[in-house]
Amino acid sequence: MSPSMIARAVLTIASGVLMFSVLSPISRAAEVDPSGYLSRLMGNRISITGQCTVTVKPDVASITVGLDGEGDTPDEARRAMDDLRGKIRALVSGHRGQVKEQEMIRMMRSGDPLPVSVVPPGMPVMPSAPATGKTFVFSQRLDLEFPLSADVDAILLGLNKAGVKRIGRLAMMAGYYGRQLPPQPVVFYGFREPEKMAERAHQQCRLQAVEKWCQTQAPADRQGECVGELKRVLDRLTTQNMSLRSVATTAGYPGAGMFYLNYPFQSAMIQQLTLLGREPVELTGTIYLRYAGPSW
Repeated sequence: MSPSMIARAVLTIASGVLMFSVLSPISRAAEVDPSGYLSRLMGNRISITGQCTVTVKPDVASITVGLDGEGDTPDEARRAMDDLRGKIRALVSGHRGQVKEQEMIRMMRSGDPLPVSVVPPGMPVMPSAPATGKTFVFSQRLDLEFPLSADVDAILLGLNKAGVKRIGRLAMMAGYYGRQLPPQPVVFYGFREPEKMAERAHQQCRLQAVEKWCQTQAPADRQGECVGELKRVLDRLTTQNMSLRSVATTAGYPGAGMFYLNYPFQSAMIQQLTLLGREPVELTGTIYLRYAGPSW
């Protein structure tokens, strides 16, 4: 074989070796996953199941009120409503809050007044029925939001002095019955950006699951290396499910003080997440991750 042919053969072999090193799955795996932790997840179809604990902190206080304006004409009822709404807006503005107005509901009282019952002699006299009120009734719900530092006690006192008869979410559902109802919570605490709060908790939980998996899969002196490699490809680990709940409940209101955060998130549920207290809340539960990225 001539020297030129030998040289061409050597060049061909070298090119093939180079091409193999570039395209080889083994080379690619070694580059991305030098210690084989991700390969173990891929090859064995292993899902990461872990316990996690995260803390969420509310940053907004909310109070729901119902305004009612009555009159013998629609204009009179509207003026009564506008007057009361103006007082509420001034109060809220003074405490650096904001008002979210809901749809106004127009109602009427129909029919004749109730007849006065005749009481036979010797029979006890029953309390008279309450006054029927005026014909036109306008009703509107207002959601009031304040920074966490707002003096909610002063706000509640101001609402009471302004003549607001329905305060609290239960008053919106059940109507106004004066003092016949037992005391109910009227101040709730939530999040200005609930979706971001939920996603932060989700990502913290994902990272904790990876860290705990590496504690069982890598020697003690290489656990940091395992976590580092999986963090670099964390986007290839998809969350199958996550279920968190608050550790403690609010005394006296079992159930009402519970806080649940479940993945996949549902926007309507996330928007309704509220707490009865303003303190940070610890959530604990489980998360399931599975490799869902491309093969080498």
